[in-house]
Amino acid sequence: MPAVIGHQLADPDAARALGRTRGVPAARGPFQALVDGGGLPPLALAAYRQIQQQRGSAEGIGLPNPLFEHARLHRLMREVFETVAYGKATDAEAARLVDEGNAMLRRIH
Repeated sequence: MPAVIGHQLADPDAARALGRTRGVPAARGPFQALVDGGGLPPLALAAYRQIQQQRGSAEGIGLPNPLFEHARLHRLMREVFETVAYGKATDAEAARLVDEGNAMLRRIH
């Protein structure tokens, strides 16, 4: 079984066959195979490059706040995503809800 998993994670042919079903490949060969084959949409490629640039910077990527796991914050974020997904809130209304989440984090902390 480990050989199959290794193949899926590191083989460029597997990356071409699987596409992005398992996310953007971390290994250079499979990643480049997807890029060369047009398997990464421009937005996904831009996001990947932005993350790589941030990882290489002096600031790096910080760890999330431990309060991110707080049940009240989870409930709020679920509400934000659901209201936007079901068309019950505009982007501006969702942003206001996220601001409320930031205020909640300050109160919890």
